[in-house]
Amino acid sequence: MLGCGTVGIATARLLQESGCDVTIYTKDVPPNITSNLATGTWSPASRVCDVKVAKPEFQKTWEEATRYSFRRFQFLLGMDEIACWAEEYGVFEKEPAYIPGAGGEDFEAHGLIPDRVKLSEKEHPFNAGHVTRRTNLMFNIPSYLRHHLNDFLMFGGKVKIQEIKKLEDIDALPERVIVNCMGLGAKPVFNDAELTPVSGQLSCLIPQADINYKLYTNGANFISRKDGIYIGSNGIVGNWDTTPSKEQTEKTVGILQKLMQEMKG
Repeated sequence: MLGCGTVGIATARLLQESGCDVTIYTKDVPPNITSNLATGTWSPASRVCDVKVAKPEFQKTWEEATRYSFRRFQFLLGMDEIACWAEEYGVFEKEPAYIPGAGGEDFEAHGLIPDRVKLSEKEHPFNAGHVTRRTNLMFNIPSYLRHHLNDFLMFGGKVKIQEIKKLEDIDALPERVIVNCMGLGAKPVFNDAELTPVSGQLSCLIPQADINYKLYTNGANFISRKDGIYIGSNGIVGNWDTTPSKEQTEKTVGILQKLMQEMKG
C-alpha cells in the first residue's frame, strides 16, 4: 500500500478485512499528511472527476463506491464523535447560479442525505434573500485518522516510512501486489499528466461549543469541528503553492464577520 492518508488507511483496512497482510509505505504519517488539512465534510462528488472528460460508465462506478462508503461511515457514528450529523446552511442574496465543472457536486447519489430545502424569512436569522439548509455528515479528521490507523495496526498492519520517488522504488518492494493511494504524490512518480492539484487555504479558529454547524456564502465558508472552526473558500486549480496567504485569511474572516454582524436580532 502506497500512502497513509484517509484513502490509503481506509483501503488498507478493507484489504485486511479480506484476509490480506498489508504494509503501508509512506513518506510521513498523520498529522503530517495532506488529509489532515481536509475540511471534513461529506462531499463525495466534489472535484472527483471533470464532467467534460468523464466517460459514460463513470457515474455508475462512482455511485456504487459512494453508496458503499456511506454505509461504512454509518458505523462510525457515536464513536467518540469521529463522525456526526450536522446542519449545513447556504446564505446568499439570491439563488446562486450552478456552473457544471466549477468544483460543485457534479455527480449525485440520491437518497443518502436529506435534500437541501429553502428556508422562509421566519425560519432563519440571516439577513439574506436566499437561505438553504440540509443535514450532512461531518468528520473530525484527527479522530478519523487515528481511529483507522490504530485499527490497522491492531489487526497486524505495518507502517514503513519510505518515500517513493520513482517507479524503480516500487519495483524494489517485496510485495507482489501494490495499491497506489499516494494522491497528488503519484503525479511525478507515474508521470500522470491528468492529475491536477486544487489548492485551498484553511484558517483555524478556537473551537466554540455552541457553534456546531457549517455555513457557506459568497467568498467564504466555515465548518465547526471539535478541534476548531475551519474557515476557507478558495480553490485554485493547477496551483502547487502551499504558502499561506494572510490576505486570503483576512478576506474570508471579514466576509463571515460582516454576515454575522448583520444577523437579525
